[in-house]
Amino acid sequence: MSTSKFNWSNFSAEFLVSVLQSPQTNEVHRPPHKLNDAGLLTPYMDSIATTPNLYFINRYRHEIENELFRNDTEALVKAYNAVERSKLNADKLSEAQKAGILLELSKKSLSQGLINVYSNLLMQIGTGEMETTFVSDFSEPIAIDLKATAIPNVSLYDYQEKAITAMEHDFLIKNVQKGLLVLPTGSGKTRTAVCFLLDKMVSSGYQVVWLTHRHMLVDQPAECFRRYSGLVKRNAPSKKSLKITCVSGQHSSIRRTSKKDDILILSVQSAVRSLGFLKKALSGKVIIVVDEAHHAIAASYRKIIECISKKVKSAKLLGLTATPVRASEQGSHALMKLFNNNIIFIEKLSFLIKQGVLAVPEFENISTGYEVVADIDEQKYIKKYGEISPGLVDIIARSSQRNKVITEQYMQNRDKYGKTLIFALNVHHCVSLCEDFRKLNVKCDFVYSGKPGNDVVIKQFQYGDIDVLININILSEGSDVPDIQTVFLTRPTMSEVLLMQMIGRGLRGTASDGTEKVYIVDFNDNWSTFTKWLNPEFLMGGEADLPIESPVTPKNEAPKVFIPLSVIADIYNAITYDHLGHPIIGQTIPAGWFSYVDDEGNDITVLVTEDQLDGYKALAEIYSVLLENTSINASDLLQYFGDFVTTPSVEDLQLYLNDLRSDGSIPHIYPFTGRKQIDPVYVAEQIKCENPTFMEIDTMIEVIFNDNETAQNLYLDVESYKARVWDCLRYAGGHTPDGGKVSELSLEMLPFDRTPFHDIVSLFNEVVSEMFDGLWSGTTDVDWTKKAVSRYFGMYITDVLDERIRINKMLNSKDVPKEVIKYLLYHEMLHREYHYHDRFFREQEHKYLNWVDHDRFLDGELIKHDTLGQWIR
Repeated sequence: MSTSKFNWSNFSAEFLVSVLQSPQTNEVHRPPHKLNDAGLLTPYMDSIATTPNLYFINRYRHEIENELFRNDTEALVKAYNAVERSKLNADKLSEAQKAGILLELSKKSLSQGLINVYSNLLMQIGTGEMETTFVSDFSEPIAIDLKATAIPNVSLYDYQEKAITAMEHDFLIKNVQKGLLVLPTGSGKTRTAVCFLLDKMVSSGYQVVWLTHRHMLVDQPAECFRRYSGLVKRNAPSKKSLKITCVSGQHSSIRRTSKKDDILILSVQSAVRSLGFLKKALSGKVIIVVDEAHHAIAASYRKIIECISKKVKSAKLLGLTATPVRASEQGSHALMKLFNNNIIFIEKLSFLIKQGVLAVPEFENISTGYEVVADIDEQKYIKKYGEISPGLVDIIARSSQRNKVITEQYMQNRDKYGKTLIFALNVHHCVSLCEDFRKLNVKCDFVYSGKPGNDVVIKQFQYGDIDVLININILSEGSDVPDIQTVFLTRPTMSEVLLMQMIGRGLRGTASDGTEKVYIVDFNDNWSTFTKWLNPEFLMGGEADLPIESPVTPKNEAPKVFIPLSVIADIYNAITYDHLGHPIIGQTIPAGWFSYVDDEGNDITVLVTEDQLDGYKALAEIYSVLLENTSINASDLLQYFGDFVTTPSVEDLQLYLNDLRSDGSIPHIYPFTGRKQIDPVYVAEQIKCENPTFMEIDTMIEVIFNDNETAQNLYLDVESYKARVWDCLRYAGGHTPDGGKVSELSLEMLPFDRTPFHDIVSLFNEVVSEMFDGLWSGTTDVDWTKKAVSRYFGMYITDVLDERIRINKMLNSKDVPKEVIKYLLYHEMLHREYHYHDRFFREQEHKYLNWVDHDRFLDGELIKHDTLGQWIR
């Protein structure tokens, strides 16, 4: 921008007077008489500085903020928008918000970025061209002069020192390739990691590639690297400079990265679309750092990690997480496998609470009294996704009575709760709950993703201008408000990661400028049909359930592959059933899946069936043509699948093309490892060839299931897998007979005493009481079959008139335990909601106490009487 047009007379006389009368101004530059005209004051300003240069900003920051910005809202908002990369509208801000903005700016350190913002803004005012240009500390690559940088005296906790020693031991001494650092929220995992990377890795010649999932989380580690940059000199005294480049939509472009970069901090959404440029920027030694490591199993992260590892074979991988990892949880299991089951260092919550690093959590469970009724579709949604459907969320969120319970709980404990953070259900809940608080004269506001002015509101909450802040997960990661006294959980969840992140927002202890204790207030609704939401107190108590040691993998064993839940759901959706619910095996056998990333950076999985493999193989053979000829579109690729039963959608093929062209390589198909070897039809054929005994068959099936993760992912448990293999042993192709004749059993075939013994209606009522909390309506016609019949233990029958359950009369005997009858009744009752014996049905069925024993009784007794293969339930 030209300086010839700049003139101090474009500023208010009040601002110019404040500068000239400032203690920072030498007496010789002050006017001899009191002047209130900007034109007359300009010569005196020119004697101080002809333009607002670094010298001027440094000396007169106080006057800029407290005179210019305080009285010029437009200038204030432009400065704030440039610093915080926000888009606030000056006309829509309250006086309190304006004060919050000014307070936030005044508390920032006078970095080069802030100086540039202020200088540019003053130049715009002085030239009459009020156009804001965003200049951030890290919007351009920066090079730190290490010769002029002292080695900082970093004060670390003992556990942080131990973590650094452990990472050095694994990565540099043992030359381990992958590992996780697990430190609870508020314990300084970023600071610990940065100190290790600078002191040990960068000084050893490693380039750091730091991955984060949001552009707003880029600046925090970047500032940390800059603050502690001098640590590099401890082990590399001759290193002259440290270059840091940040890449995101709000920072530098990935095109400006190079092998000379010591630190690359990348927004995943920006990096995953430009892998070709990333590969060119990699040096010979690389350590990848995944912040919030639970994101690492997402397709976007995996693509970047695979790209780097392919280019730099020796690349190391460090994951940072604050979330407890549980070996029994599928996503955590996949995460552990990605990091080679290696937890380098972990510190427990209990220890950090004892040390005062984290606050002492006190749990309160509050019943809202709100009755939630989830219909069958809602229940299926919850079971599939682990969360409430948006429709049901909206119904719950609109309950004024439920909101009243929340606000009353706060008001009754207002002094105790102090600064309170609330996790709400949705936007409507944010707005309505906030209004309810404001009616009670509580200083309250709300934030949610995409809402203008979020940064302002969060800063006001930080500095105490707001007592209660309501949000929808926006503060679950990356936002630092150390003195939160209370966390309200008003939304149920089945996600341990999300729940731990919500709780973690209030865990900053006194040793870390936080609070001595934090109140975790969990609001519980009455769910008549679903009761498995996570309990925060239970979750906090389970922190020790961590697989520290790596399992021993036998030689020659095929590597196990984690199958995404979305792919498993696609497999089930692809299975066709006949009118009786029996699976029909066709040509569309799943062979694997692609992991893609769409234009918004979202992870997409696409199922690949066996009959599509030749088509994708043909595409791989012409990949160079697809890469160079951009006129070829997705619909042109359909011709390669023309002879096959299953054709990929145009959308799937577009994802394939985008992926191929993003990094110049053929998209990778993740195979269902050993899928054929665990296919029940294949297993049954192998078993028949060996002609084993019944007990040997059971053992063989168990071994196959336990040794293959694909089987474990596709089937609920070993018993479900056994049942499917036995179906394939009994019937051709695994099809149970449909429409076969149900005949009366001859007396000599009945295996049990034939004297009627059980009252089936009483047993039915016991099941209703024990398994359905006494709530069951509709089915009143429960009885024995009129005669003892073949093929069926029981049957659930429904038509336009009614629904009824029939249990085979042959089981009405003293030889059959009553719990077996109740188990069969429960099984048939489940068929009201679950039509097929699929994974979801088995999950419910196996809630029955000792169900395995009841199954074995039925199968075992019938086997004794040579009726194997005749019975269905």
